[in-house]
Amino acid sequence: MKKLFVALSLTLLALSFILPDMALAKSKKKSAPTPPPQSTIAAVSPTSITITEGTLSKTYSITPFTEIVVRGQRATVAELQPGMVASVAASTSPNQASRINAAGAAVGH
Repeated sequence: MKKLFVALSLTLLALSFILPDMALAKSKKKSAPTPPPQSTIAAVSPTSITITEGTLSKTYSITPFTEIVVRGQRATVAELQPGMVASVAASTSPNQASRINAAGAAVGH
């Protein structure tokens, strides 16, 4: 009788840990992951580019050594347009662009 009581107690104890986890797993709704905000070109000139991500903006200087790629092809500053989705890799100086990757048409075009 004592063994039965111990076995029953251990079973109830184990279930008390398992069942709440199962209930939580069923009640948690999996939401779709939020996509990261896209960086877009806000302004561009022959010597600088301003990138906006959400409400934040950052301006980088463009040098003759800045590598520019538009739609996977080498490009020039003249091919960059405000509204294009873009990413900028900073050089050793945080305000100087070493590489600019732009993709897609300008927003609204």
